[in-house]
Amino acid sequence: MKYQNTNYYRNIVILTAVFVFASFGLFGSSQSVSAENEFEFSTPTKKKATPTPKKTTAKTTPKPTPKKTTAKATPKPTPKKPTAKATPKPTPKKTTANTKPTPKPTLKKTTPTKTPTVTTKKTPTVTKTPAKTPIPTTTTPTNTVLQKILINTPSVAIRSSASSTASEITRAKLGSAYSVVEKKTGWYRVQLPNQKSGWIAASLAANSDESGNEEVYRQIVNKNYKAEKNTFAEAVEMYDFLTRIQSEIKTANTAAEFGLKRLLSLRYALNAIPPNKSDEKPYQDFLKAQNENVVYNEPAAAWYVRAPLFWDLHSKYTNTPAGEQIAWEGAKTSLPGECEGYVNCYIFLIRMTDGEYLNYYPNGKYSAEALTNIINFLEPIASDATEKKIYNGPSDVSDRAEFNSLITEIRVILSRMPDANKEKALGQLKKIADGFR
Repeated sequence: MKYQNTNYYRNIVILTAVFVFASFGLFGSSQSVSAENEFEFSTPTKKKATPTPKKTTAKTTPKPTPKKTTAKATPKPTPKKPTAKATPKPTPKKTTANTKPTPKPTLKKTTPTKTPTVTTKKTPTVTKTPAKTPIPTTTTPTNTVLQKILINTPSVAIRSSASSTASEITRAKLGSAYSVVEKKTGWYRVQLPNQKSGWIAASLAANSDESGNEEVYRQIVNKNYKAEKNTFAEAVEMYDFLTRIQSEIKTANTAAEFGLKRLLSLRYALNAIPPNKSDEKPYQDFLKAQNENVVYNEPAAAWYVRAPLFWDLHSKYTNTPAGEQIAWEGAKTSLPGECEGYVNCYIFLIRMTDGEYLNYYPNGKYSAEALTNIINFLEPIASDATEKKIYNGPSDVSDRAEFNSLITEIRVILSRMPDANKEKALGQLKKIADGFR
């Protein structure tokens, strides 16, 4: 009996130890599973640890023979309870919930650190932009053009600052166009070549009309055009200005008017050249540039505008209000050379000057004056037609044919005039024709 009691208690101790050992093993395996789940997220591979207590239970249960001990031991070490406890621990739901929040705070921490980095890079860019805003006031080709102006006065000084006492950079010619990049009271800062700029007094410029500058050009011409009172420099600037804009003028009346004033400005410039100074600068350079438009009359030691320029202009604008004035200025233009007593030459001069004007305008504004010029010119020749002491007539057939043709043309022209003085001129022509046949 004593021996049986001893075995009884021994079995209890063994079972208790087995139960503790099994519980410890299950607990360890569940903790390892949860630890692994935190890093690997693979719970199914760790379920193999649960069968471990079943093997130990199977070995220990056959040793105690009494049924009582088996009955008492069976309910205590049942592996279902620890299995049930161990199973919910490694569920992926809890580990997933625990692991997913972990990277999120990490991302939140890195995101704000990058955000200030981006703003710090943009901040200096924003601060540099206002620093570049005043650059258009400097001499750069990217300046904003506020408007365009035309110089309305000859030889305008362009200065280094907006002051009449500032140093001169250069001079602007009449009608020159400039882009304004800055304005101050009474001054324009204009763009110059080579990325330079300078200041022009606003009173010496006119606003350019982008739709057409014809009216602006007229204002400039009316302000500066003078009849024979120009200096050489002023006349040249007016001539150059009118030459430069002639292709822009579309109105026939304005084109005729400006074309005439252009040729007259050339005449004024030639008349302003001092005697015996045509070989000096700036006269020499100007005459060389106008070689096709001017001619030198050696006997008179003077430069003339080529007369055909007036008559070509007249033929283009005969029917305009300026047409007659163009013809009259052509008639007053002297022809170069010297006739030296040769009658054919004198008759030709009459035909191509006053005679040409009367050919177009027999009853014109200047017809009486033209007729008077012809009478005065023919008088000395007619007076010498008998004696031929000063003048000599044609000497061959061809010259005689030319002589007769010129006399006939002038007679026809004079016959159309309503002026009674034409009879005197016709009588002079008859006397010359009879005396120099």
